[in-house]
Amino acid sequence: GEAMREQLYYYLQNYAGLTALIGANLFPQRVPTGKALPTLAYTFSGRNPEYDQDGLDGENEVTVEFNCNASTLGGAVAVADQLYLAMAIQNDATFGELGNYVTLYSTTLETEFDNFDLFDGSEDGTRIVTQTYTLRYK
Repeated sequence: GEAMREQLYYYLQNYAGLTALIGANLFPQRVPTGKALPTLAYTFSGRNPEYDQDGLDGENEVTVEFNCNASTLGGAVAVADQLYLAMAIQNDATFGELGNYVTLYSTTLETEFDNFDLFDGSEDGTRIVTQTYTLRYK
């Protein structure tokens, strides 16, 4: 739960290829109004504990949806490409800070699609590439 949320944020915030594009514009849940593009927002949409023959095995599976937002489709794709590289974490990788580590067993890109939104109130709108991942961790 909470440890995964914190460590994923910490990991992405320190992934150089991603921060080169979005700077500090990484947001859990939604992008605050008025933030300059490009941005990356993400939500945890489901968490399922894993069971084996003996019961709860301590592993979890969570679905995370990322929205890569930019003023152009090319900009949104560039953020999505860096996110994809960031999420290509080696299986059984441990990441985190301050002794609050999470062991990530696998990351799977489930879906990717393009979108367009006029939520900024302008005629230009925002281009969005959405990626959904399944993460297995302990």
